[in-house]
Amino acid sequence: METVFLYEQLNYDAERICEVAREIISSSGVDPKGKSVLLKPSFVYPSYCPQTVGVVTQPPFIQGVARALCELGASRVMVG
Repeated sequence: METVFLYEQLNYDAERICEVAREIISSSGVDPKGKSVLLKPSFVYPSYCPQTVGVVTQPPFIQGVARALCELGASRVMVG
């Protein structure tokens, strides 16, 4: 079974995202210590906004999650 966490994000502050990501990762039972981790940003095609071609995951979000993984001991964090 997969778990999904949803948090309202009023702005993209990498520091705050790092804090929340660290909390989520720590409480989820996932232990990145000593592991290589791949972050895969997503493209989103919102149906509510037909003139939008696509939206990519915001860079501060990726930065915050990557920082959280590093702080939790991941040996390598890759984005692809």
